[in-house]
Amino acid sequence: MEEIHFSLRVTTDVMQLLRAVEKYFGGNANYAKGKGQEFMAWMRHKYRLSYLYPVCRACGGSRQDIGVEGAVAVLMNVPYYLEFLIWRFKCGHKDGILERNLFMLLTSVEMISLLRVLSILHISVCMPLRWLAGNCGDLGEYGFGVADMATVVDLMDEAFFEMVNNGEKVLDEDFMMDIFKTLKEKLPPLQDYLDYMFEDRQGCVVGSSCKEDKVLPWDLLKAQLFYPTRCDIVQSQDDCVELASEAAQVFRREFRDERKATHKYLSEVVGERSIGQIGIAEKEAGLGISASNCVSERGHGASTSDLQTFGTIDLQHMAARGQTEDNNDFGRELTVGGRKSVIHEKESRGLGGYHQLMQELQRTLILSAKWNLRAHRDLFKRSFKDQLDTRQKKEMDAMMAELEKSKEDYIDAMVLYEQYYSQRCWRTKPEAKRIYSGLPSESARLEAVKVCNKIEGHAEFYIVLSNIEKFY
Repeated sequence: MEEIHFSLRVTTDVMQLLRAVEKYFGGNANYAKGKGQEFMAWMRHKYRLSYLYPVCRACGGSRQDIGVEGAVAVLMNVPYYLEFLIWRFKCGHKDGILERNLFMLLTSVEMISLLRVLSILHISVCMPLRWLAGNCGDLGEYGFGVADMATVVDLMDEAFFEMVNNGEKVLDEDFMMDIFKTLKEKLPPLQDYLDYMFEDRQGCVVGSSCKEDKVLPWDLLKAQLFYPTRCDIVQSQDDCVELASEAAQVFRREFRDERKATHKYLSEVVGERSIGQIGIAEKEAGLGISASNCVSERGHGASTSDLQTFGTIDLQHMAARGQTEDNNDFGRELTVGGRKSVIHEKESRGLGGYHQLMQELQRTLILSAKWNLRAHRDLFKRSFKDQLDTRQKKEMDAMMAELEKSKEDYIDAMVLYEQYYSQRCWRTKPEAKRIYSGLPSESARLEAVKVCNKIEGHAEFYIVLSNIEKFY
């Protein structure tokens, strides 16, 4: 890495690669030097019946699983990316730092190995785990609840233990895809989901949406990961084995880190929330309960969308749409057309509360909202101000606590500062020789150099040898 010039922005951080790919090949036109639309036109011209895996959003933030999810598209699209870059180079476009950066990374065997390992982890660990977290509240009839999610940590820890001792396990389809085998046997919907993803889910190719041209993208991905035919993926075999062993060690170490919540769910360290430490009553109480915070995050997601869309919108206005949408206050899907599957999904929520009221009450509600608009706005602003004041007070309390802890260090620093700038501190060799030679007697010279006050990082220290005039 030290031999690669810094201007090329070469790094081993997969997030930096994902951001570079999104900037250059993404189709959102948010980056001035991106070639997403030109790339898609080139793909439609040269590879009309090829499937292009969608690039994940990496520039807008770093979700915990974006590293493995985003690796899938980059790994599978590498042949097209490289050919497009070479075509650009042949056309005379050779000065782009982003283009050179992508070309160097995507032709690196080590980077392909990293993308392959991350992609395997995505389909074998991340996808089942995300499904379990999102559907935990609907698995009560199978005796699976929030408390049983601790089983997932134990299963991963056991699998990673085997990978530490044998990194080749990461390239064994039967081993990796059966990490959650016991859960798939207990939860038929989980098995149905995975079967659908890898055997039934179809995707449209670049230049056609006809049913006969569709492909099975996840099945193609799994085949290329475990039984590769592309030469760059075949070459990654040895590096993948080494990376998998290292990654497994990191996972197991992270599981046992007491600063993180995961260690509470691990049976091997007798975590307080591990499957063996939870009583039957608590397990039953967790049935039908969601294992994620999507209910509370939905409103934040809607607020973020409004902020990105409207920019300078007030917070009270921004929060309103997400709240009413989440509560289905104004839902009226029965009068809106669309795909049958979408309509069926929306009909399950029913009409919103507003449309279930009598017409007179609807008018009364609107008038009441208008009359009380200013009062509600003032109440929101006061509540928001109280929240900010409370937060500011906590920050000030934390700062005063840090100042109190640093008081002794400050006193020590002041003493050292005074010693450094005192007349007894000789800071340079010429100064030491000048003062030493100016002393009136030999005894005064001996007394002056007898004690050496160490002021680390500032003063140079001189030791008197047999020849007292020699300093070093």
